[in-house]
Amino acid sequence: MPDQFPVFERLLKKRGRVWRWCLCTTEGKVVMHGTESSRTAAKYKADRALFLMLLCAPYQSTRPSDRDGSGYNRSGRSRSTN
Repeated sequence: MPDQFPVFERLLKKRGRVWRWCLCTTEGKVVMHGTESSRTAAKYKADRALFLMLLCAPYQSTRPSDRDGSGYNRSGRSRSTN
């Protein structure tokens, strides 16, 4: 399965007065975890952890790149050649 992207799940559980969050693979391996005092904060931290993990992933976008940046404007769209 090295050709497929990994899939992650976010889990939230209330334990006493705190909310525990964890980010794990579909196989159940915990990647990141933490505790927060509110459900909203726990959801935010879990979402943030997932975003940061995906941001640092070894794979990159397949969008063609132009080394000097001359082929794209600031919005990322290619410049038209009129």
